[in-house]
Amino acid sequence: MLLEDFFMEKKEHFYRTHPILFSLLVSEVIGIVIGMADVYTSFGIKKLSFSFFATGIMMGLLTGTFCVVPVILTIQEAALLWMEKKQKKIRRLLMAELDLLVLTLGVFYESCYAVAAKQIELFADWDVQLANSAMHAAIYTKSLPTLLAIGVLALAGYIFLMCTSLERTPPLTVVLSISAMYLGTLEPILFAVQIFDWKEPLDFYLWLLPVNCNLVITRIVMQKVREWGTISMEKYKIQENPDRKSVV
Repeated sequence: MLLEDFFMEKKEHFYRTHPILFSLLVSEVIGIVIGMADVYTSFGIKKLSFSFFATGIMMGLLTGTFCVVPVILTIQEAALLWMEKKQKKIRRLLMAELDLLVLTLGVFYESCYAVAAKQIELFADWDVQLANSAMHAAIYTKSLPTLLAIGVLALAGYIFLMCTSLERTPPLTVVLSISAMYLGTLEPILFAVQIFDWKEPLDFYLWLLPVNCNLVITRIVMQKVREWGTISMEKYKIQENPDRKSVV
């Protein structure tokens, strides 16, 4: 299965050694195909010229970057969760790279969409008078330091859980790290709820970041539950056979 090959140690191929870069390139190719199809639909094949091809490629690159990439990355996160459920061996460094890329691009995309498409003034509260169809900030600006602190705590909890083993970690620290991650997930959910409009199809992209955050948290929790089960089993074997202590 191709998605499994992305994250598991297989024979050396470009799409296996560089799955994230490969996915980004595939996204851009899909975007270019969509862009060229749009040019063909709009102008017809008789009127095609270099300028139309250039326009189609530029539109395709924009479509691939802002519309296709988020979907492809979400599919990859879902694939990682499915592989974790099947207890398949996944490269931890690759998981971390994909997770951080998804979170970083997710925040960037949502900010760009809020400003460009929704015309939201990110730093204008409700007491500020705006012009034309501009909208006020979805979140109270004076609460931004608090929200930033929550986001940093959520990221710190993620990094801690990805880099440590339960065998050497106090249970309370693990619980606090998971709680911080769940608390951080509430931020993109609240942001999406504030500006989401059912009549705008592109607004459904606002939910990709919350979905990805929950996919990441669910996968990490599953990892830690399986890791705890392994540790408990080893301790049980040692208790059943004290002679194994010297070996283990």
